[in-house]
Amino acid sequence: MRDARVVSLTIAAWIFYTIVNAGVYFGFGGNAGTIMPHFLANEAVLLVFVAIPVLMFAFNWRFSVYPQAFILIILTAILLLAVAKTFTGHAPMLVNVVVVLFSVIGLITNFEAFVAGARFRRNYEENNRIWVEKKQAKGRNK
Repeated sequence: MRDARVVSLTIAAWIFYTIVNAGVYFGFGGNAGTIMPHFLANEAVLLVFVAIPVLMFAFNWRFSVYPQAFILIILTAILLLAVAKTFTGHAPMLVNVVVVLFSVIGLITNFEAFVAGARFRRNYEENNRIWVEKKQAKGRNK
């Protein structure tokens, strides 16, 4: 794996999302027995979505930036909705603070992961172009 930073930032964004998701599901009241299956299903779906770009980056696939960008857009929308819910929901102040704090940290991590992914893609294309030019120059010299 050439760029572990992209993978670690994507996983960190998912961890921040999990904390926010738990705060939204369990912090606003309700029966934990009915909330838990929805929470776990939500986490499982997002874990699969996060695993796809992480595995693609692990294998250095050049199109891994696109599913990663898709996931980061989904995470950004969900984190913004979580912040909006703190203004409309009736939760204890600590839950609101935790949701907003981790949403902001998650959004910053999302942005960093997106920038790192774009940098990975640009470097990949540049290295590929250099390799092709060297191969063509080597072929002309024979």
